[in-house]
Amino acid sequence: MGDTASLTIPGEFHLRPDQLLAHEMFNVRRFFGDPEIEAQEVERLAATIERDGQMDTVIVTQLPGSDEYVIVGGHRRRRAISMLNERRVAGSQPMMLVRCRLDKEGDLKRKARIHNIQRKDPSPMDIALEVEAVMQENKWEGFKGAKKTAEYFGLNLATVTQLIKLLTASDEVKQKVNSKELSVQAAYDMLNVKPEAEATVLARAQENQRQSDQRLTPKARKARVAKGIEDGSRIERPAIVDAIRDTPGASTTPINRSKKDLLEAIELFDSPAYGHDDGAVRQWARHFVDKFATGEANSNAMRKRFDAMVAKAPKGTRSETPAEKAAKGKTGKGKKGEGKTGGGKAGAKKKSSPVIAAKKKAVAKKVATPAKKAVAKKVPAAKKKTTE
Repeated sequence: MGDTASLTIPGEFHLRPDQLLAHEMFNVRRFFGDPEIEAQEVERLAATIERDGQMDTVIVTQLPGSDEYVIVGGHRRRRAISMLNERRVAGSQPMMLVRCRLDKEGDLKRKARIHNIQRKDPSPMDIALEVEAVMQENKWEGFKGAKKTAEYFGLNLATVTQLIKLLTASDEVKQKVNSKELSVQAAYDMLNVKPEAEATVLARAQENQRQSDQRLTPKARKARVAKGIEDGSRIERPAIVDAIRDTPGASTTPINRSKKDLLEAIELFDSPAYGHDDGAVRQWARHFVDKFATGEANSNAMRKRFDAMVAKAPKGTRSETPAEKAAKGKTGKGKKGEGKTGGGKAGAKKKSSPVIAAKKKAVAKKVATPAKKAVAKKVPAAKKKTTE
């Protein structure tokens, strides 16, 4: 078989894998995780090519002063076809050729980068590292730098910002994201987990995900398998969030509960553990989730059911507010000679000082009551003198 084959699509041609060279300028995939996982991905691609043929062309170029073809985009496809050819040699089968397209126009390095991030199911870590490389090469920093990078790749600014954050994750988290054991959304939540709690959170999240996957419907499970996700093989955000909340002090920042979280929590009260179907607790929970949260019922109807639910609940003991305590403290000082609560009866009950008592006694002697006057008239003057 010749080096090239006849053109089937204008601008395309075929080469043997060994005729395609890899150049570091265009080999833009930067995050190489576990070599075993990398080999498995190439193996899966080889199986797809053998079954369905080469779906996408390999983009090649020729460097100045050279007739050799250098890969701009499609390194994995070349490796996959090389793997297939090794097997074909052993089986005396004809060799496969790589379908290529020549491109010499524009910024080829930029094209290689865009080709890398736009391929089917790219690794988020590859994209994140490409974003970082472009920003460093162009000395783009901060918000303006992120905006220029988004324009360079044709990505959303929010996506670029999240990818930059992803690079601050621990090595283990980045490896799990790259190997698709951890979703990108779950990885963002792991950014706030303390290093000493990371292993515990990941282990709990793995178990949470396993239990969650076991509850999937057959249809949902089939959809996940179609994406190459087996039960418990990839940890999603809900499993991570629950693991963080179940690990005291694991995160530097608490994760707020969403509306969905709150409704699911209230829905748990609509169960036999809280009485019969027509019980007050279950009726309130059902009304809150099905009617109040959806806007079909007003606050009065919701409060009515809540009041029925708590009608027999203890009211508790009222404590003084800080303002009441402060007011009581000021009143307790009172006026001089009065009780702590001021004048009035409370003050009269308090015993007088010795000086005040003596004055009161003197005043009482000077006052002549009608009874005293009557006694004085009956006593003779002489006797009075003697007595005096």
